[in-house]
Amino acid sequence: DALYYFARMNLSATDGFGYILKGKLAAETYLSLTLYAAPTPAGFAQRVVSEINHLKLKTDENGNYVVHITPQVSNAEMNWLKITKDVTCIITRHYYENDGISAALDPDISSKIRFSIRRNHDKPLPPPAAPDDAEMGRRLDLVAEFVRSHSTDRKQQDPSKAPPWFSFEPNTIGEPALWANQENSKDGGLGAPDIAYGAGYFKLNPGESLEITGRIPNCIFANVVLWNRYLQTLDYVHRNVS
Repeated sequence: DALYYFARMNLSATDGFGYILKGKLAAETYLSLTLYAAPTPAGFAQRVVSEINHLKLKTDENGNYVVHITPQVSNAEMNWLKITKDVTCIITRHYYENDGISAALDPDISSKIRFSIRRNHDKPLPPPAAPDDAEMGRRLDLVAEFVRSHSTDRKQQDPSKAPPWFSFEPNTIGEPALWANQENSKDGGLGAPDIAYGAGYFKLNPGESLEITGRIPNCIFANVVLWNRYLQTLDYVHRNVS
């Protein structure tokens, strides 16, 4: 029921000008764009720098929007995301509440989501130089760092440092809380500041099942989804996992 898109960002690569992102609403129940900072160019995110969702996004009559991703805002009327030198990526979230086929498997949905990102200046740029061995090595190092920082380097979390909405007691969900709360995001991660999260481990013996009861609050979107520790949804192609 959710589609995510990721792109690397590097303010210095734009000579400090930043980026222009263009897109179009695709009938999302919820849409947001979030910039994250990390201690290294391909490291795991440590903090949210800026975010905008569909309630604040200014669009034209056809649902088209333009977002300026720059260090400073130049016009109070424009869509703006602040970018800093330590911003490493942008993540967009597209949430749907559809009956039947999941959003991730619906080709009609994915085909409607379109973005373009360019540098925020009109001066034509010369074509980049062909990468030499050193440049290819640098890029491969970034790939390796990204894979490690989002997998094997993600050590088992210390329960004393977990956010309050995450429960380490098996088959128990923590009390939901907004990611924007300081105590919930101080140790990093890829949450969105306008979303309330509640999470925990499940542990079942063969033949057992887990029944979850609760009340959905008054909100734009809500779901219950099964993930693994690497932030991956379980097999949604063949099974119902959300």
